[in-house]
Amino acid sequence: MYRRKANSNLEGSHNSPTDASPADRPDSDPDRSGDSSAATESVLAEIRLRLDQKEGELRELKRRLAATKTVLIQKENELNRIMGTLGWRLLSRYGPLKHRYLLPMYIRLRRLLGKAASSPRGYLPHPEPGEVADSDEDSYQDWAARCERLS
Repeated sequence: MYRRKANSNLEGSHNSPTDASPADRPDSDPDRSGDSSAATESVLAEIRLRLDQKEGELRELKRRLAATKTVLIQKENELNRIMGTLGWRLLSRYGPLKHRYLLPMYIRLRRLLGKAASSPRGYLPHPEPGEVADSDEDSYQDWAARCERLS
């Protein structure tokens, strides 16, 4: 798996002392090289184990990314299919027209006829700043009471 770097010296195959193994070096102690060799091998084995774990994590992340990309592409295709329909185009043009022209006209008409200038039927009132309740049950009851006042 690991290769020693080839010497590119054209004049001969002279190896430098750093290229030689510990046993080939003239200044190496056999007892000391055995201990350091075992320690080096154990460190190397630990590093290889961590590398294998990280490669496994990377493969899992790549798999999850590919699955997420697939889901995203499917949702984009579905959204494009929906937005390309005639109904979507009509509704997207109707909304701004309704809010700009129809609702203000409806509210003015209600004022002219003497009815309260409240929101049109189907539009729920927004709570006033002091009307916000502490609990969900109270807030529902307040909401229901506001809706009843509109009717």
